[in-house]
Amino acid sequence: MLAEVAAADPPRSPRHWVDHFAQQADRLRDAALQRLVEHGILRRESELFHWVHGERSYSTATEEVEVKLRILGVLLENEEPSLRDIALIHLAHACHILLVLLSYRQLQQATKRIEELSQLGEAARPLLSAIMDSEVAAGPSHGRRMAKGLPVLGNLDMMLGSDHAVLSRMYMELGPVFQFRFFGKRYTMLCGPEANRFLATRGKMHFRSFEIWHAYSALLGAARFTLNADGAEHKRMRHAQIQGLSHAYGMERRADMVAIVRRRLASWPTGRPLHAVRTIQRLLAELQGAILLGTDTRGHEDDLIDYVRMAVAMHFAPRGEKSQKFQHLRQRILELLKAVAANHREGNRNGAGGAAGGLIALHDEDPIFLPEADLPTGLISLIMAGLETVGGVLAFMLHALFENPDLMERATTEADELFAHGSSVPGTEALDRLDVLHRIMLETMRIYPPISILGRVVANSFDFGGYRFLARERVQVGTSVAHLLPEFYPDPMRFDIDRYLPERMEHRAPGAYAPFGLGQHACLGAGLAQVQIPLIVATLLHGAELEAASPAGKFKINYMPTMSPSDSFAFKIRSRR
Repeated sequence: MLAEVAAADPPRSPRHWVDHFAQQADRLRDAALQRLVEHGILRRESELFHWVHGERSYSTATEEVEVKLRILGVLLENEEPSLRDIALIHLAHACHILLVLLSYRQLQQATKRIEELSQLGEAARPLLSAIMDSEVAAGPSHGRRMAKGLPVLGNLDMMLGSDHAVLSRMYMELGPVFQFRFFGKRYTMLCGPEANRFLATRGKMHFRSFEIWHAYSALLGAARFTLNADGAEHKRMRHAQIQGLSHAYGMERRADMVAIVRRRLASWPTGRPLHAVRTIQRLLAELQGAILLGTDTRGHEDDLIDYVRMAVAMHFAPRGEKSQKFQHLRQRILELLKAVAANHREGNRNGAGGAAGGLIALHDEDPIFLPEADLPTGLISLIMAGLETVGGVLAFMLHALFENPDLMERATTEADELFAHGSSVPGTEALDRLDVLHRIMLETMRIYPPISILGRVVANSFDFGGYRFLARERVQVGTSVAHLLPEFYPDPMRFDIDRYLPERMEHRAPGAYAPFGLGQHACLGAGLAQVQIPLIVATLLHGAELEAASPAGKFKINYMPTMSPSDSFAFKIRSRR
């Protein structure tokens, strides 16, 4: 290699030579290993190389310490380095070898020391920078640690995903970047508070979602909708819907929400088990239809729920042609959405709005940008997200209340105060003052986040966690991993609503809390959801005494399409209030 560099005319840059020799890495590595075997430094055993102990030559002046111990001594014990140590440490750092030699915590501890040593190695800096910048030398999978999983299925709990407890353990063991396998495919995970901060501050530059969601969009019959749009297109789609998905809009529609919850509650039988997730999703299908679509969806609740679940299942596990049931459901949904568009156009003449109204207005304004063929997918997506995410949070909140009788008592007292003095609809100030229910919601979303993992494609290459990520590479971002880290949340698996008291505010640490995702694709309806969730629970607790109806110790969690209690989780009305 040195002979080739010396013979070059004209001389070439360090970056050129790094890329040039990296392309010959396998040949050069084999040749180098063979020379070390010939010199007796290594021996070959079953295609593995081992250090030969007791056969190394030492200088007569000093006895050298093992290379790994030298590096550890310099980095972690502040021992005085030789020039060879400095060169070796920087080369190992540039090639990501330190990520293998040190644990993640040790590497964090050594970061400042590495920076100090860089001041002693000015001559080598151009070469080391070239190595770290080289897309050849630090390709998409170079050196990334692999999480352990089953031989065939791989890390099923991660991919079907949402088990952020597993991801949190992997983060603490492997750091913010690691890989896992799923049915033979290799996936790269970015997670922890570092990933959250990166996504929040630089995600717009480096990530896009089109490739992740375009097949799902096509399944629903659209070329573009909010999830698979990026950049200016995505911003325009969000702008059309934001007013009808905001906290303020939720406050405006609080009377409608209370009326629908009360009507549903009155229809539930007393003393008979109710499947929690399905019962809540039916309530939400009617509620979201009224406030988001401006239409009565009664009679279509199960159609909407089944359509969402089938669409997600077909997206993540394609089975060829769409099933006859899915086609039938789609036709019924399309008929419903045609009525929605007609109702809104009539209503718009009287000043009606809402998220559906915003999308319809965008279509009317620019039918090329949002054509009639894509409009139904945009409209149905308004309900689809809420059914799963808000539905899951509500079900988990009920479970938390059943498991913590003291919280149930406090939450019921607060609900009764919200509807005090015979008020049928709480005022906005009273709703904003909810404390116990608000903190129960926050803690529920910490332990059972509505959004756990975000699939993304790299739009522009970047460095993160000591690795190079290249354009077009697919990654998973585990936004909820930080929710279970003891550095932010002491005893993280304990349900503790006092974490959100003013004197603690554990979730306010940068990157520590992200239940609705982060970045430009963060959940558009987060503001509305934070009005809906405590108001729905308060209305239920004020109207009835609820209790668990599931066998003790049988609580299980589903992870698809989002995290929610399994169908075995049930509750019942003990008495009306």
